[in-house]
Amino acid sequence: ITCLLLPILSIAQVQVNLKQFDQVTEQVKELKKTDLVLSLNKLLPYKDSLGALTVEQNLVYFKLLAEIQIEQNRYAAAKITANRGLDIARRLSSPTILISELLYLKGFSLESLGDLEQATKEYKKGLEVADSLHNKVQIAEGLINLGAIAYLTDDYKRSLVLLNDAYDIARQTDDEELKGTANTELGIIYSYLLQDEQSMAYYKQSYFHF
Repeated sequence: ITCLLLPILSIAQVQVNLKQFDQVTEQVKELKKTDLVLSLNKLLPYKDSLGALTVEQNLVYFKLLAEIQIEQNRYAAAKITANRGLDIARRLSSPTILISELLYLKGFSLESLGDLEQATKEYKKGLEVADSLHNKVQIAEGLINLGAIAYLTDDYKRSLVLLNDAYDIARQTDDEELKGTANTELGIIYSYLLQDEQSMAYYKQSYFHF
């Protein structure tokens, strides 16, 4: 009888885990804003149960883990984590915005590690996915990422074009944080151009959105 019950118990446990995973990831999204250690402690127990989760749930897991690692300045680890998520994403029959997000996280990790050339490639890939899905938030995010790379490599003209495009698209969304980020980046590029008054105007607008 015990042997017969084991498969049933195993299936029941998987069902519970799936339900708990979705709830926990919502908690982690909020927790990582204030407590990285606690958010990581809530997420990591699912490490050994990834095979019981859907592909999309796996992508959410690796996305959240990479975000936490970036906040901890563990950029090499975040790059590996984002790559693992992208490898799993190949199982999908159609793209999801999670792929774009993972590519941006990988790009940011590479940027933080000093590999601006490879970071640019990952940002462009992420932007292509976002564009194919007509996701304005992620399109603006991609343009912001590329705009930042442009001013870091002294290509101020291209940076202005990219960041202004990002700003225009961000204004079409309800994402106040995105609008704030677009304004912040424009403030930065104008400070590089030594246009302090214009730079301060964007910083003030950024503060308003945040």
